[in-house]
Amino acid sequence: MAYIRKLPSGKWQATVRGTDGKKHTRTDKLKKTVEKWANDQEAAVNANRWQDPRAGQISVEEWHQKFLGMRSVEALTTAQDASTWRVHVAPKWSMWLLNAVDVEAVKAWRVEMDAAGVGPHAQTKALNYLSAMLSAAVPKRIAHNPVHEVDRPQAPLKTPFYWNLEERAAILRVIDERYRVGFDLALHVGLRPGELYGMPASAVNWARGLIHITQVWTRKGIKKYPKTKKSYRTVPIPDHLMDPMREILSQFEEPDEDTPLFPAPGGGWLDDRHFQRRILDPALAEARLCGSPAAGPEEKHRRCWDGGCDSRRHRVRKGSPNDARHTAASQLVIDGASLYKVQKLLGHESPLTTQRYAHLQPDEYDDFRDVWRDSTKDETHGDVSESAGHSSS
Repeated sequence: MAYIRKLPSGKWQATVRGTDGKKHTRTDKLKKTVEKWANDQEAAVNANRWQDPRAGQISVEEWHQKFLGMRSVEALTTAQDASTWRVHVAPKWSMWLLNAVDVEAVKAWRVEMDAAGVGPHAQTKALNYLSAMLSAAVPKRIAHNPVHEVDRPQAPLKTPFYWNLEERAAILRVIDERYRVGFDLALHVGLRPGELYGMPASAVNWARGLIHITQVWTRKGIKKYPKTKKSYRTVPIPDHLMDPMREILSQFEEPDEDTPLFPAPGGGWLDDRHFQRRILDPALAEARLCGSPAAGPEEKHRRCWDGGCDSRRHRVRKGSPNDARHTAASQLVIDGASLYKVQKLLGHESPLTTQRYAHLQPDEYDDFRDVWRDSTKDETHGDVSESAGHSSS
């Protein structure tokens, strides 16, 4: 039962006993304020959701240090979260009291990030990290997590970039032959770059023509499990790559899970910066749809001739290793593969991710075309004009 009294100073003080067995007080110049506080505390005790009112009187910076001590995440996530905290979360919240963070303040923060030009992806990461911190404080330090009530920004859905068949052929003609098979494989089965870089020789099942995706390369080293549960999958090897891949494997004496199938020039695992800058970018600059070699520095005429090509129309569009994944998915959908099978091949966790390629389906608008064809036929026979005449009469 709450005890309320008036102090000699003229202020009012409420006292309640928490579930910790200790007395807790609240003082205010208004009696109704302390009465409301006391009633709320008693209701929390009766509902078994009481918390020490002083537990939330800790700065977000102090709580962050405690929060880090409670977490157990992989090195790559730790590095990404440290950047998110330093760049976006700490400048806003580090000096706030933990129990002062409310829905209005978090919504205002979102507006501030918009005004500062922070992109939707970075905003989502910042909101998610603050949310994780506050969730760890529920229920002992704060009653609830206000970030749960704040909508995440919607990133614009981009149409996936992909190389067409002619561009793919042009790239494969000029790419470093040591990585031609690996890049061709990515263009067909939609490997993530990290899955290609971290593919061990032991992942290949030659008898069945399959590759088991069981690990990925990251900038913090090899991660012995893929991105998501559905990323852990088996993909088929295209027939035209079976012999070249057997030849690659034959170069290893005793390949195992620590033997890169496509090693870096100096040995060891490939990495994203090396592949982009030293392998893919030079190939994209060299590739020409006409099959001619790229013109030298002294032969810049913007035309194609017997000795070389500098025609803009014959150049291949610039892209990244991840665009090989988009190319595989896009070409499969164009050729009539079901979105469900493409989702399974690429290891998408959600079918909504695969839905980005739906517009490429060859029969996507067949029903509409049938309707238009029929309506056009009616117009040709004058049915529309007749119905219009009846309507006006």
